[in-house]
Amino acid sequence: MRARGFLLVAQLIVIVTMCWAIPTNIDTLYFTDFEGDTSGWSHIDETYENTIPVYWHTSSFMAYGGTGQSWWCGDSIEYGGVTYVGYDNEWLQFLTTPPISLPESPNGNLILAFKSRYKVEPATGGYPERYDAWDGLNVRISVDGGATFREIIPQGGYPYSSMYGFGYNGEGPGHPGWGGESSGWTSPQFNLNAYAGEEVLIRFAFGSDPGFCTIFRSDEEGNDPTMFGWIIDNIIVRDNVDTFFFDDGGDTRPTSLVGTNGLRPRGDNWVRTTTSYHSPSHSWNCVADTMLLASLISPLIRIPGGDTLTFYSFWYRPDLADADG
Repeated sequence: MRARGFLLVAQLIVIVTMCWAIPTNIDTLYFTDFEGDTSGWSHIDETYENTIPVYWHTSSFMAYGGTGQSWWCGDSIEYGGVTYVGYDNEWLQFLTTPPISLPESPNGNLILAFKSRYKVEPATGGYPERYDAWDGLNVRISVDGGATFREIIPQGGYPYSSMYGFGYNGEGPGHPGWGGESSGWTSPQFNLNAYAGEEVLIRFAFGSDPGFCTIFRSDEEGNDPTMFGWIIDNIIVRDNVDTFFFDDGGDTRPTSLVGTNGLRPRGDNWVRTTTSYHSPSHSWNCVADTMLLASLISPLIRIPGGDTLTFYSFWYRPDLADADG
């Protein structure tokens, strides 16, 4: 889990000129206590910026039927000199169809069906409040071109009503899904009659929380190297007569689904404040947010060359969550 909290900063850059390890001249290259002009300072949100790849991809790994390609949310991941085949913590991965036009008057029921096989963190208890499972998977639909998505419920329902793998990654509680391990390949089906006449996008969503995945990092966190993630194939939208969409991972036709990383920047949370400070009245404060990576950047400071040592110092006051929240 990434640390979160606020940081109050005053910045000082100092250079010490050295001769045979004895200081001969000490110059202050830059100093600010943020009381006056702060021009030149900037702050940006770097959360997930180019840090998390898209992991949905077509692969022959455990492909449906033993041959060809299936869609897999997982990968071969190197960590600590070991290659793991599965998934990592803190994933929110989406696989989305292109727009699918559904008829207003279908011949029988409109059905979404696909082949599915998964193994993720089991629902072993001890969940945060308002959750009943850990890592999870579900299916969603959009009727507004992808601006918003809502979960759709398979025939027979999902086994869990609130997956922490989605909630932890910024989606909050109340997102149902599958978790644990499927009984081999399964064939979930969804009734889409409520969307007759609409142009829809279908999304397959995978979410993992901050602890217990395929990769071993510590005994405290735990892992299961046999958890491979989620594999799907033969995605079809049809009624009793016609097929409106089909994708088999590229085995018989070009694939048209698109994988995306669902994690988004959390906010540029640095503010100059008088709420708490070390200098007379001002400091920079980074407001707490889950999984935030926000940077406060100084103006350009030129460091002279030669036989010098350069030091910097600053005052700070942290209030950061530990590894268990």
